[in-house]
Amino acid sequence: MSDAAKLIIAITAGLIGLALAIFATIVAVNARNTANNDASVQQVVTQEVEQRLDQAIAEQARKEARQVSVAEKFVRSLDTGERRTIREYVRLRRTVKRLKSDLEATAVAQKDGFSRLDRRITNTNEDLAALSIRVRRVRDNRDFDGGVNP
Repeated sequence: MSDAAKLIIAITAGLIGLALAIFATIVAVNARNTANNDASVQQVVTQEVEQRLDQAIAEQARKEARQVSVAEKFVRSLDTGERRTIREYVRLRRTVKRLKSDLEATAVAQKDGFSRLDRRITNTNEDLAALSIRVRRVRDNRDFDGGVNP
């Protein structure tokens, strides 16, 4: 191969390498821009979500404040007997909840007790069946021997 052909091949390879380098640079710049755009979009979305969350929290706080205010006005409007009645009602509700809890615990304990009793009865029935089989075998053996062997 001549020096001119080698030179042309070298220049062509260099130009191809330069073209690939330019292409790689463009791809890298586009990737960086996309990443930056994604980060900025994420930041905007995060800010918007935080803003909406703050608004929702503030609205909920206003609702709760109004409810508390209404409740306080109602309580202030009650006379002593009515307040006593409300306190008694609240106390009775707590008592009912406690009794329900106790009743559920008792029901669970009874269910467990019935389950254990049922297992004992089942085991006793199985023992009784096994004994009945043994008695029947003894009788069959006795009847088979004709009562000769004690």
